[in-house]
Amino acid sequence: MKMLRINRIEFAVLLTIVVAFALLLTPAARMALAQDTKSACQNNLKQWGIVCKMYANENKGSLYPPPMRYHVLGRRLPRGFAAEALYPEYWTDISIAICPADPRIDSPLADQKTGVQQDFIGQTQAITARGTDESSKKVCLNTLLSQPISYVYSGYATTSMPEFTDATLSHAEALKAEWDANPDSYQSWTAAEMIAAGCPNWRSIRRGAAYELEGVIYAKNDIKQLKPGTFSNQLRPENKEAEERGWTLPEYLMLSEGVERFMITDINNPAASAMAQSSIGLMWDAWGPQMDIPLNAPADTEVKNMRFHHTPGACNVLFMDGHVEFVKFSEKYPCTAALDDGTVSPLILAVMERAGGQG
Repeated sequence: MKMLRINRIEFAVLLTIVVAFALLLTPAARMALAQDTKSACQNNLKQWGIVCKMYANENKGSLYPPPMRYHVLGRRLPRGFAAEALYPEYWTDISIAICPADPRIDSPLADQKTGVQQDFIGQTQAITARGTDESSKKVCLNTLLSQPISYVYSGYATTSMPEFTDATLSHAEALKAEWDANPDSYQSWTAAEMIAAGCPNWRSIRRGAAYELEGVIYAKNDIKQLKPGTFSNQLRPENKEAEERGWTLPEYLMLSEGVERFMITDINNPAASAMAQSSIGLMWDAWGPQMDIPLNAPADTEVKNMRFHHTPGACNVLFMDGHVEFVKFSEKYPCTAALDDGTVSPLILAVMERAGGQG
């Protein structure tokens, strides 16, 4: 049997052809992979839509899952849901909390981590395996499951980023006001108790010149009707005008079946209800700047790097009617940082940097 022999020139030609084919196929392979992960992410969101609808259909008042109740001290802006209301009865597959395209880049606020490990599924399974009879173990599990890792959960009926941002900040202010007025009404657990229960990486946070340990507080009272807070006038100029005229500002309502009726302006249009549900954002891919932007950042703050799950800078969005839409950045709510007049708001960017991607 004769062996095939090739000289150096023939080998070089062959190698060049192989490299050329590889270069030609790589973009196509990347595009196919991106399409697969985008579709898998959309399927996750569709499952979340079913979970939320099932919960609402069996809940008093047809309310959707409430915003997260377990809060790491100093971390009142993440927009997750109350995991204990869903898991494990409605939310049976933990993996849908993570978008396959999520690079799992931590929020730039590195001193405010919430103990989420890279192997989030294995982490929660390990905590569950240890048993959740003790209060701190339940808190550890529910706190982790409540964290918005890949997706942001609205919790309130909003149809624009100024509204969502205002509702997020107003909710944080309401929680703080209740805490300051009656701290004894909140249950709390220390960082040491969380570590003992299986939640690692709980870090100290800076408050002024001193350091104090993080812990967890439980906000047992859901705020079903949320009044606009101190940032409302900055985000929504029409609220400032209404306030100056002495008018009562509209409140943000917790998501529920039928909440869209309060947003209908044309009562003679039979399709108005469906149109309203299709404009209310329920859950979407976390996105935000790759930098820590303070809430009082000036309007001319420059942001160079953004983080997204999908290229070329886009996010999947689950709307209240159950449909999922792929939205490019700056195209429409909720994948935009623009105010109603089109100007980019550092405040919206600052909130989105904190709202999701926690782990």
